[in-house]
Amino acid sequence: MKKTLIPIMAIAFGLILSLCACANPFVPTPTARYIESVLAPEMHCEYTDGLGYYVTITGALKNTGKRTYSYVSVTFTLYDAEGYNIGTADDNMNYLNAGDSWKYEAQSFQWFDAPPASCKCTDITCF
Repeated sequence: MKKTLIPIMAIAFGLILSLCACANPFVPTPTARYIESVLAPEMHCEYTDGLGYYVTITGALKNTGKRTYSYVSVTFTLYDAEGYNIGTADDNMNYLNAGDSWKYEAQSFQWFDAPPASCKCTDITCF
């Protein structure tokens, strides 16, 4: 029974992940399955002389579950014009109640010579 159950669970898990990735740009960890995007992420780049470009990504997430999360974080991977991963932008908060929405402002903690061309949400963690 165990030999049959493991491959079936692996196939089902892979199918669920692929469906989530197609329907939603946010692919949260299993603990964040009740987090939904309610305001699409928007990337903003600011230039500072002598330092370079700094990135902020704004948007909103909603807790559609029935429990309060004591911690929530969102991480975006940043890409240059050639598609190379050049860094991340992150934000986190404490206590996202059931039914509440959170306007995040993920920030890069580094400066770039050229503005990133795109970003992708690569992690949402809740507990």
